Amino acid sequence: MNHMKIEEITETGITKVDTGMLHTLRLRSKQFYEKYIQLEKGSSFIDIDWDVFFEKYQYLVNEFIIREIAFTKWEMDTVLKGRKGKEIIFEELEKLDIQKPFTNEHSCRVHDPKELNEPWGRNTTTINGKTVSRIYGSTEGHPVLQAYRYKIGTWTADQAKVHCGSVEGSFEAALNKTEFSYAAIEKNIKIPQEQHKELFENLQSLANVSNKIKKEETIDEWNADIIKATFAKIVDSLRSVYFPVLTPKIGSEYYKTSYGKLFRASKKLMKSKQPKENVIKLWDIKRTEVIPEEIEKRIIPIFDISKAEDEHVICGIVYEPNRDHPDTDGDFTTKDEILKASNDFMERVRKYKIMHKFDTDKVILLQNVVAPTEFTMKGRKILKGTWYQILRIKDMDVWKKIKSGEYTGLSMAGSALV
Repeated sequence: MNHMKIEEITETGITKVDTGMLHTLRLRSKQFYEKYIQLEKGSSFIDIDWDVFFEKYQYLVNEFIIREIAFTKWEMDTVLKGRKGKEIIFEELEKLDIQKPFTNEHSCRVHDPKELNEPWGRNTTTINGKTVSRIYGSTEGHPVLQAYRYKIGTWTADQAKVHCGSVEGSFEAALNKTEFSYAAIEKNIKIPQEQHKELFENLQSLANVSNKIKKEETIDEWNADIIKATFAKIVDSLRSVYFPVLTPKIGSEYYKTSYGKLFRASKKLMKSKQPKENVIKLWDIKRTEVIPEEIEKRIIPIFDISKAEDEHVICGIVYEPNRDHPDTDGDFTTKDEILKASNDFMERVRKYKIMHKFDTDKVILLQNVVAPTEFTMKGRKILKGTWYQILRIKDMDVWKKIKSGEYTGLSMAGSALV
């Protein structure tokens, strides 16, 4: 609904107007109030039913709050505060979103509770077809959205994190007591190929708990020593399938967080070593060999190297060394490691897909090479140590999309044109 008059405002009707009309109605309400409050003072013939006016204005203000639309306070908002009206209904709330992580609820903090006067209440709404709770504090007598809460079972951590990012909030995954047990984590550690997502969540959950636990304290089955030992085991497990899991650097956004502090405290207990910067790209490639779902994340840039219009030949850069971080021999990583990864591809894969879905025999591998020296190909510099492939495209539809720029690369291992 894009049009409504002040007198037409109802509790349900106001929910159907767009944001622009909400602002228009509020401005008109202000103009009406300022005009007639003065006229009423100077004339005995003007008698406005202000109870009706403020009842409708309360519905309007409630809708601003529900939609989380910021608005400037006017004189009539102060008057509204002193009147008894049908305000937005909140469930009773004992405290704001301060103690985290929560059991069985992900949290998204959008306002620091320290800046709010006191708890106001909690209500629910629907976002993307899922129920979400909203926690409100108060300032100057008005409710202020402080946090979102997302129930486990309705929201995955990833889904909740995406929504939290859309409102520029600070996300923290729930502490699920069923999944967050020592036995469950030990099980995950044994199968990182399958449980790597859960292991990353376990790292963050351990960091959250470590931030709340005192030196000699025990929460459920966790104490400081067990947390550090388990954290180290998870990092070792993830690195065993080529997830780098790097130490947060000084000055980074994670360095001073509970995660960064726990990482440093657990480092001496880790049996694995994080890869050097010049090897991380190679780990990305190796990870695709042990975790199939990682295949689509490895994107290989491609460019046309055809000498004639009907050749349809491209070059794909599989691994390009980091020229800023050579190793002690002046190479960017060892020749044996690159050759092994290249040979593994030839032995195990040699398959190509289109858009990660359709197998095709119309993409032919002509050459699979690790550059022995630096050279130039079609105006593009190929560094020493670069692993590249030469491919012929025999599918005309695929070729047209490469030439048009719709397809810009290959993904490693399952090798899909993207």
